[in-house]
Amino acid sequence: MLRLKSLNSIIKVSYWDKNPIYYQIFISVLSFCFVLLGTFYFVKLATTVSDENLFISPPSDIYISKLKGEFDDYNKRKYYDTAFVGSFIVAIDNITLDSVTNQYDILEQRKNAESNVSLEIANFNSQKIEKIRIPSSDLDNFYLENLTSSVIITYVFPEGVSDRAGLQSGDIVLEINGQTFSSVQQADRIIKSSRSGSTIEYLIKRNGKVFNKQLTLPKFGINLSQLLMMICGMFLLFLGEIIGIKRPRIRGARITSLSLVMFGLVSTLGIVGLSSIDNIFDHFLLNFANFAMFVSIPLILHSLKYFPRHLVGLTERKYTIVTPYIIAGLFFLFQVGISYEFWINMIDIRTLEFFTNSLFLIFLIITSIFIFLTNLIHRKSINKKDWKKGRLLRFSYTLVFLMIVVQSILFQFGYFKLRELIYASLLLIPISYMVSVGLYRVFDLNIRLKRNYQYLLVSSGLYIVYTAIVILFIYFLSSIHWEIPNLHFSGTSIEVLKNPLSIEMHALYEKILIVLLSMSIAILLWNVAKVIQEKINHKFYRSKSDFRQAAKEFSKLNSKSFNPDQFSKFFLHRLLDMIQTKRAGLLLFKDGHLVSQRFAGFNDDTLTEYISAVNGKLHMSLKNYSDSVPVDYLPDAQRIVLREFKFQYLTPIWSKDDLIGIIFVGEKLSETAYHNDDLLFLSAISGQASVAIENSLLYEDLAKQERFRHELEIARGIQLASLPIKTPDISGLDIAGVSIPALEVGGDFYDYLNGKSNAVTIVIGDVSGKGTSAALYMSKIQGIMRTLHEFDLKPKELLVRTNTLISDSMDNRSFVTATSAFIDLDTQSVTISRAGHLPLYFYNSKEDRVENLKPNGIMLGFGNGAKFSDILEEIVIGFNPGDILLFITDGILETRDSGGNEFDEKEIIRMLSIYSSQSADEIKNNILRRVQSFTGEMEQFDDMTIVVVKRNS
Repeated sequence: MLRLKSLNSIIKVSYWDKNPIYYQIFISVLSFCFVLLGTFYFVKLATTVSDENLFISPPSDIYISKLKGEFDDYNKRKYYDTAFVGSFIVAIDNITLDSVTNQYDILEQRKNAESNVSLEIANFNSQKIEKIRIPSSDLDNFYLENLTSSVIITYVFPEGVSDRAGLQSGDIVLEINGQTFSSVQQADRIIKSSRSGSTIEYLIKRNGKVFNKQLTLPKFGINLSQLLMMICGMFLLFLGEIIGIKRPRIRGARITSLSLVMFGLVSTLGIVGLSSIDNIFDHFLLNFANFAMFVSIPLILHSLKYFPRHLVGLTERKYTIVTPYIIAGLFFLFQVGISYEFWINMIDIRTLEFFTNSLFLIFLIITSIFIFLTNLIHRKSINKKDWKKGRLLRFSYTLVFLMIVVQSILFQFGYFKLRELIYASLLLIPISYMVSVGLYRVFDLNIRLKRNYQYLLVSSGLYIVYTAIVILFIYFLSSIHWEIPNLHFSGTSIEVLKNPLSIEMHALYEKILIVLLSMSIAILLWNVAKVIQEKINHKFYRSKSDFRQAAKEFSKLNSKSFNPDQFSKFFLHRLLDMIQTKRAGLLLFKDGHLVSQRFAGFNDDTLTEYISAVNGKLHMSLKNYSDSVPVDYLPDAQRIVLREFKFQYLTPIWSKDDLIGIIFVGEKLSETAYHNDDLLFLSAISGQASVAIENSLLYEDLAKQERFRHELEIARGIQLASLPIKTPDISGLDIAGVSIPALEVGGDFYDYLNGKSNAVTIVIGDVSGKGTSAALYMSKIQGIMRTLHEFDLKPKELLVRTNTLISDSMDNRSFVTATSAFIDLDTQSVTISRAGHLPLYFYNSKEDRVENLKPNGIMLGFGNGAKFSDILEEIVIGFNPGDILLFITDGILETRDSGGNEFDEKEIIRMLSIYSSQSADEIKNNILRRVQSFTGEMEQFDDMTIVVVKRNS
C-alpha cells in the first residue's frame, strides 16, 4: 500500500517545489535551445562539403615507394616488396622518427652500420604494423620519399563519395585539386572550400604507385550514424522535457528530466566532429559539448537514484551524489586545458583526439569504480524491490557505455565498422525509460493509452489508404494515352480542328487534364475520408468539446430551481456527456463547509466517506488554484487516494473570492491525455456552473428560511396564545394589555394571575435578548409563575420562588427582569415587588401627579436564593378610584428615531397625565401611537409590552 504521509514532512521543500511553473519554463527553454542547436549543426553537417572518408597525418616523413636494384635471393625480394612497399618507416632501432627533427640523418647513420637494423613499419593498406630486423646494407635497396605534404585515408564510408570514386583505406593523399597541405586541417579546409555538387581531384599513392581520382561531391548528405545520433538525441530531449513539464513538483522527476535533456544534447552534438572545428565558435561548441558530456554522467547516476524508484538508502548519503559531479568537473577542466593547447597550435588534432577519448575513458572507469564501491558498501540500506525495478535502465546504460568505450578504443586503431550499431544502441535508453514508466508508473506517469493507440492506427491507416488510392489514380491516369482533340478558341466560339495537336501542346493539355482529374478525385475521396473520420472520432470518443452547447446546457440549469443534490445529479449527467470521461464528481461548499457530494461512473462508498473526513483539507488544497489542477499536485495523502479512484484533474469553481465547488474528472473515454482545450472547457464549465450553484444554494437557503419562517409563525401563534386571551372581568378595574415582539417571537411577557373576584396579580417581564431563545425562556418563566400562583403567593414570594427554579437552568449570559403587582380591591391597595425591571408608573388621581415606583430588587437568575430574597423589596400603596398603574418594558423607552434619540420617560409621564381620564385601552393605544410617531420609518428595535390598569370610580 502506498504511503499516505506527505513528502513535504519528510524532505525540505525546495524553490522548485514552491514555484513549479519556473521549472517548467526553465526545462522548456533549455530543451528548445538544445533542439535548435542540434538542428543547426545537423543541417550544417548535412550541407557541409564532405568526401566521406577519414584521414590522419602520416606517422613519419619516410615513405617506401618501391625497391631499387636487384636481389640475389628472389624470395627475399618478394618478401621486401610485399612487406615494405607502400609503408612508412615509423621507428629505427626503437627510435620513433616522429619525435626526431631530422629523420633522414638517423637513416643514413644506420646505412653505414655493419650490424642489422631494427625497423618498425606501418602499412595502412594492409592495416599492419610490423617490427623486423634486416641487414643495414639492405636499406640502400629501398626507394624512399619524403612525404611532408600528405594524409593517410584510414576509413572510407561504404557507398560514400570516396568509395564510389575508388578510394581505399590506406591510400595516401598527396594533393587535392592540385594543392598541397601540411596537416589534416589544411586538407579539410581545401575540401570545404569546394562547392557542393562540384568535382574535386585527388592525387594519391597506393602501394608506391600514383593515381588520380575524381570525386563528385553531393549537394546534401548525412550518414546513418549521424542520423541515428540525431534521432536518439531529439527523442531524449523530448522525453526529458515532457517529464519536467508534467512533474515539476517531484524532485526525482526534475533530476531525471535534466539528465535526459543533457544526455540528449550530448547525443545530438555527437555529430559535431573535431574535423568541423573552423573558428572560435566551433571551439566554444566543442567545449560546451564536452561539458555536457561530463556533466550528463553524474546527472544520470543521480537520476537513477530516483528512477524508477527512490533509493532512499543512497540519496540520504550526499557524498554518493556529490562526488561524481566533482570528478566530472576536474576532468572537464583537464579537457578545457587540452582544447586550449590545440587552439594555440601547441598540439595537433590527432593528439587532441587521443587525449579527448582517453580522458573520457578514464573518467568513465573512475566513476564506475566509485559507483560500484558505494553501492556495495550501502547495499543493505537499499530496498531490493526498488533496486530490481531499475535493472532494465541500468543494463541499457551499461551496455551503451561499454559499446562507446569499445568504439573509442577501436577508433584509435582506425576501426569504424561498429559505429552504426553503437549509435543505434543509444535508442535503448529512451525505450527503457518508456518501458519503465509503463511498467511501474514512475512519478505517477501513465503512458498506457490503449484506445489512443487504436485511434492513431485506425486514423493513420485511413489516410494511408486515402493517399495510396490518390497515388494509384494519378498513376493510372498518367498511364492512359489520352486522345485530346485539337481545340481552337476564337473570340466567339470553340472549334475542333481536323489536324492533330502538336506534340508540345498535346503534352501540355494532357498534364492539365491529369491534374484536374487528380484534384477532382482527391477532393471527392477527401470528403469520403472526412465522413469516415467523423465515424472513427465518434467511435473512439474523439469529438471536440462544444463550448456553445455547454453554455446552452448550463443556461437551462440557471433557469431551474434545484437544491444542491438535484443540481449535482443533473450536472454530472451532462458533464459525462460533454467531456466524455469515464468518471466524474462534484463537491459543493458553502462558507467552506461541504454541503453536497456526488460521484458518477462508479459505485464505491469508500470515496464519499473519505471526502466527508477530509473535505476541509481538500478545500484548502484547491484554494491556491484558479484553473484545473492535476491530482498529482495535491498533497500526498489526497493524491494517492484520488489516484486510486482514477481521477486525473480537479477544477475549482469560484464565485468571486469564494471556492464553492470542485469538479472531479477521471480518464477520458478516448484514453487520451487532457489537452489545453479540455482544460479550457472545464474552466468554462466551472464558470457557467458557478451561477447555477449559487442559485441552488440560494434556493436551499430560501427553502430553509421558508421552513423556518413557517415554524416561527407556528411559534408566534403558540406564544400569542400563551399571553392572556382576555382581560379579567373584575368590577372596579379597567385593564388593557398588549405585547408586540420585534421579531416573529419575542422575550416580553405579561400575565393576569386571577384567582379571586375582587383581586388580581399583574406580572410583566422581559428576557434579555430577543428572538427564539428569549421566547423559549419567556414561555418557561410564564409557565413557572402560573404554576406558583396556585399557592396564592404574594409578589415578593412569587419572584423569589421563580428565581430559585430558574437559576440553575439559565445561561450565564441571560437574565430576566420582572415586576409583580397584587391589586386587592377589598383593601384598596397594591402590593408591588420589582426584580430589576423598569419602574412602575402610578398616576395618583387625588394629587393629579405621576410617580415612578422603584422598589429594590435584582434580576431573576442573577443571584442565589438568599441574596435575591434579601435584596428584593416589597411595597404597598393605596389604589383609589381614578388611580392608574402603567407597566411597560424597555422596548418602549429604548425606541429610537432616525436621529438615534431614545424615547424620553418624561413623555410617558406626560401622556399618562394627559390621558388619565380615558379608558385603559385608549391610554394604551395613545401611548403606542405616540411611540410609532416618534420612530417614524425606523424598524422596531426591541419587543414592546404595555399593561394599563385603571381603578374605576
